Amino acid sequence: MLPANIQAERAGVCKIASYMLRLHRDGIMGKSDRTTENSEQKFQEPPFPGVAGFREDHDAEAENAILKGMVAASTDACWCMEFGEPVDLTAPDREVIRQIFENDPYWRFCNDAMARLYRLPVHLDINDRPVSEIFPRNKQNEAFIENLLSSGFAVDAAPALDSRYDGSELYVENDVRAHIEGGRLIRIFGVVRDVSKHRRREIDLKDRLVRIRGMLSALPDALIAFDDNLAVLAANPAAGLLLGAETETLPGTTLPALFAEPADATGEATAHLRQATRRLGDLPGCADIVLPLPDGRKSHWRIGMEGSADLPVQYVSIIRLVDDGVGEPVTGAAVAGGLG
Repeated sequence: MLPANIQAERAGVCKIASYMLRLHRDGIMGKSDRTTENSEQKFQEPPFPGVAGFREDHDAEAENAILKGMVAASTDACWCMEFGEPVDLTAPDREVIRQIFENDPYWRFCNDAMARLYRLPVHLDINDRPVSEIFPRNKQNEAFIENLLSSGFAVDAAPALDSRYDGSELYVENDVRAHIEGGRLIRIFGVVRDVSKHRRREIDLKDRLVRIRGMLSALPDALIAFDDNLAVLAANPAAGLLLGAETETLPGTTLPALFAEPADATGEATAHLRQATRRLGDLPGCADIVLPLPDGRKSHWRIGMEGSADLPVQYVSIIRLVDDGVGEPVTGAAVAGGLG
């Protein structure tokens, strides 16, 4: 789920795209004098909401000036890329990707918000700069083009990795549409948002998760996490060994299913689990219970509860075998592998 501020920004994309579309149709967008052999052909409007919202009796010149001013003044970074030679979309995908980067792409129109986003020096005009300066050919941007191809050049929140003019990398999302005539790509245009902060946070969280899984996998004690419905959320290899199941198959499995006959023919183990989770809901701390394992051995479960107003409740338990000879839990055997 995207943060609320990005969702709010996306809400105006269709209207901005409609403005740009109207400007392209009337041939007034952009400062470039460059043209293509198809540039005089009438732009065919795709069904963007709001395009028909202008009254036909308005003065066309004044209307276009208003639209152009709205796009130029928008705080959303708007862009339009055209090609010195239209791209042949009937070619194989790899050839289409090559042409998009090599068929002399240039900026037909970028607004001031686009220049600010990419930190262009104030004395330069972004519309005069080479496209490759901020949209270089790399694996991420080739994947971006592949995404456009597979979606028919109508995508929202398509990720890309761009370069700013100060040399820093910029993770962005684009809402993109295109003008296509006779199997030829004339131009693509859209709205771009900076998601670098969220992308870095995502990468950091993934790295932390990998490290945590490695540490939990090395523990000799069995660890298992489950939700309020007693469905397993995660488990380490030691838990899989004690419960007689492959660690990878445990998430999604319910604990009552693991304690099925003959270990829990009466449902007593499941009842004890539910009582323990209810006690944790009333009192802080941990709940300790002894449960039979699927192979008949006894196990000691020390269960704690986690959760907040923003997160669903979940339970985490350390499981140890009970040594009937001394009446104390014993540590389970160490097992190699990863957290399920």
